[in-house]
Formats: sequence, C-alpha cells, structure tokens
Amino acid sequence: PSVTAALRDYTAVRDHLCPTPRTDRFFVSATGDGSIYRGELGDTATPVPVFIPGAAGESATGLKVRRGKLYAAGASTGTIKVYDVDSGALLATFDTKGGDSSPTFVNDLDVTKRGDVYATDSARPVIYHLSAEEIAAGTPAPKPIAAGDAISTSPEIPFTAGAFNLNGIVSRDGG
Repeated sequence: PSVTAALRDYTAVRDHLCPTPRTDRFFVSATGDGSIYRGELGDTATPVPVFIPGAAGESATGLKVRRGKLYAAGASTGTIKVYDVDSGALLATFDTKGGDSSPTFVNDLDVTKRGDVYATDSARPVIYHLSAEEIAAGTPAPKPIAAGDAISTSPEIPFTAGAFNLNGIVSRDGG
C-alpha cells in the first residue's frame, strides 16, 4: 500500500504513532531517510504530508512530543534531535557516538515531566540521559553528549553483542 494508506491504517488502530497531547495531530517517523510525517487523526481526505523532510544517511525511530517540542531518536545515526512541534525547525542535535565507531542504534526515547530525555541504544549496553538544561542549551549543529550522560546497563540488563538489545523506554512520573 501507499504511505498514505499505511498511515491511515495506523491512524485507525492508533498503534506506532506519536500523538500530540490534547490534539488530534500525530507524527510517524521513517527509518529509511529520517522523514517525519504529521497528520490529523480521522483525516482521510488528504495524504499525510511530510512535516520534516528526510535525507540520505538520516533515520528516525522513536518520537515523543512534550511542551512544544518533538523529540526524535536517530537510530543508526547515533543522534537525538529536538524540533519545534509547530514549525519543524531543528532546535538541537545530540551525538551519542562520542567518537566511538562501534555500531549504535538510538531506538526509543522518553521525556520526563521535568524535561529530561532518556533514550535506549539497541546496539550498545547504555541508556542515554540528557537533562532539561542540556536540551535547552542544545544547538542544531551536532553536539557530543557528555561521557556521564551514557548510563551503563550492565550487568543489570543482559547485553548480547551483535544482537538487537534495548528497545522501548518509559519514564516514571517522578522522572
């Protein structure tokens, strides 16, 4: 089926979507080129438009919306990006690779009530943490995360090198 038909199917079941709180707007990401689509639930008359165009070498997986910002996990790019939810303007890019050439796959993320971001990496035994202050100080140009922002998951969470490991993440109400 076409992208529009597939997104309408997702709309019908409300699965694999990033809904915008208190609106009928939703976002869907593309791993192939990082495109982010924005649509309206129940709108079957128009194709779901690209909100943020993708590019070769880009990717987007997990999405979250909070306080006027759209957060995107960058999959194998090793990035976490923050966009303005209304305009699509890129506000901040964080590079989790830290000069490490080993595989990475920033798969999902969550944003706490305070505004901190936690993100999983399916190819590395870590959970990334960016504070609300780091997010606010971010720039569109990629900014490496601090070494302390990569929280080791070993030995509490088993890790298998070369396999797909951590995936979804949800934060507690207290952050």
